[in-house]
Amino acid sequence: VQFIPTGDPWQKADQYVTEARLRLAMTHLAAAEHARFVVNDVEIHRAGPTYTIDTVESLPGDWVLILGSDAAAGIPTWHRAEDLLEQVDIAVVERPGVTAKDAERAIGKRVRVIQMPPTEISSTDIRAHVAAGHSPRFLVPDAVADFIGVNRFATRDPTVVKAACGVDGFALLGPALNKFAHALHGFHAELVEEARVFLHRTLIVEVAADQILVRGLFLAG
Repeated sequence: VQFIPTGDPWQKADQYVTEARLRLAMTHLAAAEHARFVVNDVEIHRAGPTYTIDTVESLPGDWVLILGSDAAAGIPTWHRAEDLLEQVDIAVVERPGVTAKDAERAIGKRVRVIQMPPTEISSTDIRAHVAAGHSPRFLVPDAVADFIGVNRFATRDPTVVKAACGVDGFALLGPALNKFAHALHGFHAELVEEARVFLHRTLIVEVAADQILVRGLFLAG
């Protein structure tokens, strides 16, 4: 089984995406314990927007594309979707709210179903969990959890920010910044001012009557 982290996901051009090098490193860590799992970095090193059809055409042999059923249902919006569906078989892991049958109706092609215990964990859920100051352990492999802790990720994903802080702006990750995230949630202006001094004014915080607007981005360190 080849795991292929995307390089430049063009359908997420308007969203924050974790750096490719970090996603590649975490994929290597997650796959390391399984002899039949292989990490392929072909998309990381290819310039320009990442299209799955380009990857498929660059690899010899016949391939089965493994996706969540929700992702599979979105294939018609992909670049050269019809060519892709002609060249690969599709296997899906069913995701909450989207069945394999839903995916088949969307793409007009039968799919294989990978039978496994259902899981409702999503990458968005994991990012929100970490942004709220919790460890991702038991949600991701231990090696990946350790990697996230060491690298102290910061994210601009607005969904994550809402979950972590209850305000619009940037979520703050890493032990030194989780206290600040919780301070934002409590809307205590004095703690915000204390944090601003601590951060040497690398973060601009505007305090208005009953809300805090966070502007700017910084990394823990």
